[in-house]
Amino acid sequence: MPDPAPTEPNRADEALERAAAEKEPSLIAEFFDFLRHNKKWWLIPLLIVLLVLGTLMIVGGSGAAPFIYALF
Repeated sequence: MPDPAPTEPNRADEALERAAAEKEPSLIAEFFDFLRHNKKWWLIPLLIVLLVLGTLMIVGGSGAAPFIYALF
């Protein structure tokens, strides 16, 4: 007796196996997907400013501090 077409649970199992085999996205890719799906594009300029200020603070404590102070 031949088996009928695959049933719904079998299709769900196959979809789960395909999803498990996919490569996991990086943290940055996941964050940009979050921004895109939740329409939070207004956060990008804020994050860029915070990254620039954080970088200036870190570099300000190093030997490059005299060159940073000349910028202001």
